[in-house]
Amino acid sequence: LAGAVLLVVTPAPLFDRIVPFLVLAGGLLLLLQPLLDRRRARTTADARARSTGAASAGIAGVGVYNGYFGAGSGVLMIAVLLLTGSPSLHRANAVKNVLLLAADLLPAVVFAVSGHVVWSAAVALGAGAVIGGLIGPTVARRVPHGVLRVAIACCSVALAVYLFVTVA
Repeated sequence: LAGAVLLVVTPAPLFDRIVPFLVLAGGLLLLLQPLLDRRRARTTADARARSTGAASAGIAGVGVYNGYFGAGSGVLMIAVLLLTGSPSLHRANAVKNVLLLAADLLPAVVFAVSGHVVWSAAVALGAGAVIGGLIGPTVARRVPHGVLRVAIACCSVALAVYLFVTVA
């Protein structure tokens, strides 16, 4: 909800400048995930307990970002979930789908009520989301974890580069 309100009340040029950095951050976090996993494996139980608060803050931050922009929030959520100890990319992807569905409901209401929805685009986007939601998990289960992680990260970095170029 906070992200949707921010989007409605802030100027569009600010949105254009912020989003490429956020998408790039998600892609880089995914690329760095194996290194961060090794580091996390060496942490103490106390440090892991403290990271629970960081995990909650990260998930909440991605929720705000999702309400603000949406695109790339899936990559950011997967990165946060993997950094906070989700045992596999496939499980993190499933949890991400549930969390972002919940995080999409209130922003959708805000955008619909505020008149900021292009309904023809929303219908096409919704259809694509349903089809992707049905096909994606089957494909993801068949692709090795490392390959899938790198592919998602590379797509995120490519999107960030595209956004940097088109904003400039």
